[in-house]
Amino acid sequence: MTDIDESQADYHRDFDHSTAEWAATAPEIWDEYRQSCPVARSDAFGGTWLPTRQEDISAIAHDTENYTSQGVVVSVYRPEVDRPMGPAPPITSDPPFHAVARRLLLPPFAPKPIKELEPYTRDYCDELIDQLLDEGPEVDAAIGYAQNIPVRIIAKMLGMPEEDGDKFRLFIHRILETPGVEEELEHEETLDHYLDVQIAEHRENPRDPEVDGDLIDYLINVEIEGQKLVDEHVRGSIALLLIAGIDTTWSAIGASIWHMAQHPEHRAQLRDDPSIFPFAVEEMLRYYAPVTMARIAAPGSRPGGLPGEGGRLVAVALPRGQPRPRGVRERRRGHPRPQAEPPRCVRPRYPSLPGLEPGPHGAPRGPRNVPRANPGVRIGRPGGRTVVSGSDPGPTRAADPDPLRGQRAMKITYNRDACQGHNRCYMLAPELFDVDDEGYAILLVEGDVPSDLEEKAQLVFDNCPEFAIELD
Repeated sequence: MTDIDESQADYHRDFDHSTAEWAATAPEIWDEYRQSCPVARSDAFGGTWLPTRQEDISAIAHDTENYTSQGVVVSVYRPEVDRPMGPAPPITSDPPFHAVARRLLLPPFAPKPIKELEPYTRDYCDELIDQLLDEGPEVDAAIGYAQNIPVRIIAKMLGMPEEDGDKFRLFIHRILETPGVEEELEHEETLDHYLDVQIAEHRENPRDPEVDGDLIDYLINVEIEGQKLVDEHVRGSIALLLIAGIDTTWSAIGASIWHMAQHPEHRAQLRDDPSIFPFAVEEMLRYYAPVTMARIAAPGSRPGGLPGEGGRLVAVALPRGQPRPRGVRERRRGHPRPQAEPPRCVRPRYPSLPGLEPGPHGAPRGPRNVPRANPGVRIGRPGGRTVVSGSDPGPTRAADPDPLRGQRAMKITYNRDACQGHNRCYMLAPELFDVDDEGYAILLVEGDVPSDLEEKAQLVFDNCPEFAIELD
């Protein structure tokens, strides 16, 4: 059992995830809970439950009937926009509307439009690195680098003024970093007012989303079954992209820098083999997952003995429920798919990184825990973009041989109805997959997979989160 400082003992009875003490030792607290208090309860934020066992987290996340996504932030505030849309679609939406709201956002976030942002993003990152180099040998990489990138890029995507970055940080601080503080604000100081002004300016100066428009233009013009989005949907989706898009991204970048500062062997792995970059990114996202979501329990719900009192929040610690996948291929071949499949981020045949074992860990929100001096990390170019990586798994055996006829050709099939637009197949194997204008994968191979692409076919099979790809 993990030892916890005496000052944290009260977390068993009345935890508060927004404190600095919690952020500094969140994984250790979760591990302690699993041993002594698997489902913790607190009176904070109007009453909150915290399950820490993977099976409970998975069951709650999948039980959309008894646990609504309407309120995804553990906070003193309760959402004012009703189900199934919720205040920030699609993240606050319940099925079946969730799939509709999510599908709307696939086209602007598909790999091809995102790739158009790469030159701008790289130039800005280079500019930040130059500024850090000018500051001296020791810098705060969280504030000087990680926290700047998503603020600038999201502002560009939404068509908002770049100089409003400090306003974005203030909104994030109020909503995510101090959720237990009730502030009396003038309406002009609120996020809703800021977004209403931005939307009004876009309506007064319309641009074609297909030509020179931005994400706000896109949301104003996109339709659901021939009807444009209601104002609450437009505002809510912009708020989601602004707040969540910035916060989770700077947390992930900051946590990755923090990790790299402590593991020179991982930096060396990437320098020696840049091809493992995608798996390194996925592993960092898995291990340092920055998000703890919430669900609101339906009145009277307590299915299967899981936590839930009508209107009470349930904090779903997704990092705690992100075990490293094992035996995925065995489950998928000849065995029924589990009803509550845990999240899968990394292809199973890549082992966990040294130092990241064992299995499920989360992390406090990255940038706020990055030390000012990152020992061992040299900021500069060339080749300065480094991430952690897995070790070489060796050759992959693409298909089981037929004992009578010998090795058979590999066939690949793809179920578009199951696809959710994650696009890992396209990123990992562009020779086999493309992406359409709606953000869904397109299989480029008909029939047998060419022998020189069998390993890549195996790779996308192992990495599809939605089981939309099958090999035979």
